[in-house]
Amino acid sequence: MSVNMAGYIGKGLSPQDFITGMTRNQDAFTSWYHQFTWPSVESRQFFGGLSETATGLHCIIIGADWCGDVVRNVPVVLRLMEEAAIPVEILVLEEHLELVDTHFFDDGRAFYSDCAICAGKRRDRRKVGAATQLYTRSHGGF
Repeated sequence: MSVNMAGYIGKGLSPQDFITGMTRNQDAFTSWYHQFTWPSVESRQFFGGLSETATGLHCIIIGADWCGDVVRNVPVVLRLMEEAAIPVEILVLEEHLELVDTHFFDDGRAFYSDCAICAGKRRDRRKVGAATQLYTRSHGGF
């Protein structure tokens, strides 16, 4: 099912507010953020070049501080988006279950052990891409 992500722009936390509000894994999250290094000059130039061509893009991440993949992967996404000058918002998973339900499942909520998504949006609000990582263990609630 396709989800119109435009309605979520402006509802998320800034990366700094997400980090400040973390009740779990804050030290590990910031450690991954500070440990990030560019694998090559070309990689950094690629993302830096996006700032000129990616006007209107917006990155929306949904995640939770208890999620190990969020702790390890979101800091990298934040560094990439910073270099590309693409604004980022983070939606706290437990506060946006309707997005998870409609984006990933038609038949109810599942338990997510890994939860990080990024969606790019153009000014015309078309979804231009998404990267998701979710594993379902069993149906049920949070």
